Amino acid sequence: MAVASITSDNVSTALLKETLDTACMNTFIDSDGDVGVKEQCTCYVLPNRDQRRIRLLTVYRFTDKAREPEKMFCANKINSDYILVRASASERQLVFTYDLSLEGDGVTPRSLVMLIKRFCSIVPVAALDYGQGILE
Repeated sequence: MAVASITSDNVSTALLKETLDTACMNTFIDSDGDVGVKEQCTCYVLPNRDQRRIRLLTVYRFTDKAREPEKMFCANKINSDYILVRASASERQLVFTYDLSLEGDGVTPRSLVMLIKRFCSIVPVAALDYGQGILE
């Protein structure tokens, strides 16, 4: 079921998995039914409920010793220094996301694959740059 573009009209978990499998990416479906990709990090590829966006998501855990100011500094520096990813810190997790719009003509499968590869190459570097000693 090769498609020219992934749009808000045709995006689905099945289409995303098939697209990534066709690109020979290491994919899986987790227990919640979400598509995951193992590249330099594990990334989830999630269509949002209204199917207008695809969210790329990666989660790192903070160590028990990480203090709140360190967590905030880490997320803020990543957001300041890295363009493609957005970082947010919670009590236990550093969450990286990127939202890809499917408005208009959507995104080509090739563009999606390239974007996921880029996202997965940035996240571990950003985590290493600013999360050293506070991330598991």
